[in-house]
Amino acid sequence: MEETDRKDQAESLRAYTEQGNFKEEVSALDLPPRSEVHNQKQKKAKWRLNTLWIRFLFLIFIIIISLFLTYSYWDEWFGRSDSPVIVEEQQLHDEVEVQIEP
Repeated sequence: MEETDRKDQAESLRAYTEQGNFKEEVSALDLPPRSEVHNQKQKKAKWRLNTLWIRFLFLIFIIIISLFLTYSYWDEWFGRSDSPVIVEEQQLHDEVEVQIEP
C-alpha cells in the first residue's frame, strides 16, 4: 500500500538509459593502461615562497623579538619621569588589636 504511494527512485535512471547516454557494457580493451592512470595522480601542492617574502618574514620576526626584549626600557627611552611617583594610599580599614586574657 505504502510502496505504491512512494515515488519510484529509479525513474530518473531509467529515463537516462532510454535516452542513450548510458553505456551498459564497458570493454576492458577501451580502458587506459594502469600505469597511465597511476602516473596521472595529482601531485600535492607545494608552498613556494620567494626570497623576498622570506626576507620580509625574517625582518618582522627580528622586530618582534627586539620589541619584546626592550619592553622594560621603554619608560626610560620615551621620556617618562625618572623618579617613580609615590601615591599615598588611604587606609580603607581600621586596625583592631585583640587581647586575650589568661
